[in-house]
Amino acid sequence: MQLSRDLEEFPGKPRIPSQPFGVGARSSVETLRRLGLSIQKQESSSADITLTVESVRAAARCPLCGRVSHRKHSHYTRILMDLPADGRTVNVHLTVRRFRCTNPDCRRHVFAERFPHLIRPRARRTERLDNLLTRIGVLLGGEAGARLAQDLRAPVSPDTILHLLNVLCPNQEESGRPFWTLTGTTSCPGGRKVATTRPLCTVRSLVRVIPAESLSSRIL
Repeated sequence: MQLSRDLEEFPGKPRIPSQPFGVGARSSVETLRRLGLSIQKQESSSADITLTVESVRAAARCPLCGRVSHRKHSHYTRILMDLPADGRTVNVHLTVRRFRCTNPDCRRHVFAERFPHLIRPRARRTERLDNLLTRIGVLLGGEAGARLAQDLRAPVSPDTILHLLNVLCPNQEESGRPFWTLTGTTSCPGGRKVATTRPLCTVRSLVRVIPAESLSSRIL
């Protein structure tokens, strides 16, 4: 399946490349360049890769009225986590510019440039990393999914994975059945283990308990 092919690219144990910048890191750089970003600085260590990037575009479009502006106001830096490369965490330091909207009728006088297909507004991870974490969460749930993400050098909390599932899951009313995900396991008297699950599309809900041996058939 697609997820299995994706996970084959990220080995569970960290691998220290023989070169400071390996094939996986070059792929990350090329992807950022295709999205219209310029690599200003590259730093590499045995644990992580840090890329400092900024947009190559001279102007930006106001997200409210749609008018293109060339009038720069200020800038700030966003720190994002991207897909791991060469068994290392990839951090992107993205310079975000603020522009003045030149439309006198627009209510937004100053706006920050957007980066479609790279990050969502106010996100701390790239879209492609969120997509991978969502796939992991569908198969493994929060706790096990977070452990796998840690092994892949994309450390996130179980709550983060469950949040991604809540955002992207199908509507229960449209699908006609609840979509359950694994939240953890616990032991019952007699040594029997059970798995606890909850509906993805209900944030505040009762926990349901099912036998651990039937877990795989219940959540897939």
